[in-house]
Amino acid sequence: MMAVLSVLYRVLTCLPVRRGVVIYSSFPDAADNAYAMFLHLRGASADLKHAWIVGAGFASGSKDLAGATLLPRDSLRALYAMARAEWVFHTHGIYRFARRRRGQTIVNLWHGMPLKAIGTYDPDVSRLPLGDVAIATSPMFQEIMARAFRMPRERVILCGQPRNDLTVRAAARSEPDIALWMPTYRLSIQGEIRRDSPLAPEAMMALLSEVEAHLEPGAAVVLKLHPMDALNSILDGRIGRIRVLRSMDPQEPVEELMARSRCLVSDYSSAAIDYITLGRPLGFFCPDRAKYTRGFIEGVEQPYFAAGTMLENARSLARFLSCPVPGGDLGSSLVTDRDDRAAERLWTHLKSVNPQ
Repeated sequence: MMAVLSVLYRVLTCLPVRRGVVIYSSFPDAADNAYAMFLHLRGASADLKHAWIVGAGFASGSKDLAGATLLPRDSLRALYAMARAEWVFHTHGIYRFARRRRGQTIVNLWHGMPLKAIGTYDPDVSRLPLGDVAIATSPMFQEIMARAFRMPRERVILCGQPRNDLTVRAAARSEPDIALWMPTYRLSIQGEIRRDSPLAPEAMMALLSEVEAHLEPGAAVVLKLHPMDALNSILDGRIGRIRVLRSMDPQEPVEELMARSRCLVSDYSSAAIDYITLGRPLGFFCPDRAKYTRGFIEGVEQPYFAAGTMLENARSLARFLSCPVPGGDLGSSLVTDRDDRAAERLWTHLKSVNPQ
């Protein structure tokens, strides 16, 4: 079947590019940098036609996608649209058989600036996501993304991440009222199945109970699980004063959660780099750092952890969640622009090198 689809895709790319057509693809569907880019382009360019590639189970009413056509990922309509679009924005890659073509620009937005090994930094990766250009938040990450995706540095646009535009805007209209905890997964149950740490789900459950016991009265903590985390199928929706947001739970976008938060605690996640944009207290709780097997990109680990406060045990974690205090250097080498104009900068650049 894959061979047939590959041949069909090649045939479709012989047809003319459809000018002004923009395709978006993300995981989860209609999310992350791709969704933020869609919102910007929908408001900024009335002459564009938008289409989202989505999974079969996507709830169309869950996001504001007015003005966009929804195309099932496994449909011939989606294949046709992808092959002929002028612009393609994705966060996790597109069809394995897709190829670059003349007249089409594929933008690899990715899903965060990396601490963990990705692309060519990860020896287990055999295929890189397709892209004519990529994006970065700082000169340091510009170099890293260029190497990770094996492209010239000048094709990595120093514009920031569009999803951070939404966080900054939400923060301007929100009153912080929660402490947010966003650990990455150790054992995944969807997407790329992997175990990156010997820290078992049962140990995490015991840790949660210990942290909850040390929280100060009145503390409001939200634990947002990674969509791929095995804990999504194990934890209940609440552990005492800790509200647990699992992937299947109704919830507000992560940008809104960050905007509502007084602080963020994470470990090995791009969410921490996003949070630097807000300039609020950032903490790192990494009980398995010495045994974490995913691997960090050389040169990123030191500035990443220097951006916040290291929390050594459950008691110090509970104290930070209850009464966060600023610490670290606030990621001076990780994020250059801390505003809500990343999508604007990216689109301005793309149009300047692809004038119509």
